[in-house]
Amino acid sequence: MGHSRHPTAHKVFLDAPASPPRVVAHAGKIQGRAEGMRLWRGRPMIFCSPWFLVFSLAAAAAYLAVRRWYLLRLILLPIASVVFYVHFAGVSGFAVMGALSVFTYFAGLGLHAPGARRPWRLALCLSPAVIALLYFRYFNFLGDTAVQGLTLAGLTPPGALRALLAAGAPAVKPLGISFFAFEFCHYLVDVYKGAEPVRNVVYFSIFALFYPRLASGPIVRFQQIVPQLKALPPATHEDVFWGLSRIATGFAKKFILADPIVGVLPIFNPGNVLVGTDVLWLCLLLYVRIYMDFGGYCDMAIGLARLFGIRLPENFNFPFIASSPSEFWKRWHISLSTWIRDYIYIPLGGGRVSPVRKSLNLLFAMGLCGLWHGSSWNFVLWGVLHGLALQIGHGLGAACGWVDGRLAGCGAPARAWAVASKGLGWVMTQAFVSATWIVFFFPADSAWRMIGKITVWP
Repeated sequence: MGHSRHPTAHKVFLDAPASPPRVVAHAGKIQGRAEGMRLWRGRPMIFCSPWFLVFSLAAAAAYLAVRRWYLLRLILLPIASVVFYVHFAGVSGFAVMGALSVFTYFAGLGLHAPGARRPWRLALCLSPAVIALLYFRYFNFLGDTAVQGLTLAGLTPPGALRALLAAGAPAVKPLGISFFAFEFCHYLVDVYKGAEPVRNVVYFSIFALFYPRLASGPIVRFQQIVPQLKALPPATHEDVFWGLSRIATGFAKKFILADPIVGVLPIFNPGNVLVGTDVLWLCLLLYVRIYMDFGGYCDMAIGLARLFGIRLPENFNFPFIASSPSEFWKRWHISLSTWIRDYIYIPLGGGRVSPVRKSLNLLFAMGLCGLWHGSSWNFVLWGVLHGLALQIGHGLGAACGWVDGRLAGCGAPARAWAVASKGLGWVMTQAFVSATWIVFFFPADSAWRMIGKITVWP
């Protein structure tokens, strides 16, 4: 890249006092890794801890040891999940999720009762999961936003408000609260719409607490897991081989590709991104970093579940080959994008409303999608930008469809147009996705400053 840089990381270090070069370099590496952890929802490296590896091997061995007894296999899964959750989240963290699970189980039975399907009852049943999500995940974000809003309005936030926010901050951090909230909300909404609730307590506890997917997903719907439990076959040699292979693939993505990039990213603090080649390198590194990190975790979760004979849904499907924004979201974080579509976008009216309202629905849904990834406004901005891209993509897709119709049956010109439009769509989509990762990882002002350097070439 042709010019020197200090390996400091992102906005955390922009205002740091001067330090000796060796100290700065060391601090940059340490805090750069910490920042890399924070940038993806602060997810703990659970799958990489020795305890988790030993525990999972022991649980899988116990499961295989009782493979001939269906009931023992079934009971082992929630027991292992409770042990896992208490270890990583503590008794208080498990108490929160356990209480939500119990409430959701009985709420589902209540919503399915004759005459119980009233909108206010559904709202009442959804409120604990929504409130828990807002409190345990977004309390600080909402409080900071309120203080900033008052400040921007020219009002001085009272000291009582600051004291209340400090005293009211959650003392526990339930693990996977966003996954729990989305899964419980989907369950109650589907039961409200007429789906049969899960009456078997063991089945429901496995759906609610099955530990391989708690930390990093994918988001699981009860229709995807409960039918498997009703006819859960013993794990086969193929299951074990496939599961271990998938776990190994996830480890490779995480440790061979994602983690080394974390050590390089501190070089690209906003003050060091000076020319267009820097921007291109940063976009590529961020794209590979987040895909290999999150995809690696999902691979490990899917492989681990397979050791227990359970098949979790895929969460990624080669997003690098997407040639339109809508195709990208059919390939990226599939369990989240389909959840947002089914439980946010479509209930708001989807595409069955006026163009203006459709646009607002899409922007709102994608803004929430961004906020789900992290409690900061740059995540919301990232989601809104993808919402705009989806709308532009729909318009360009319609225009391309019109040209396709005019060229139908024209032989070589039609084929040339198909290749050109597909190739151009891929370039535009991947360029946009890559650029928005900068918005995802950095504050908005720093992101725009760095993206603007794409016009500067040596």
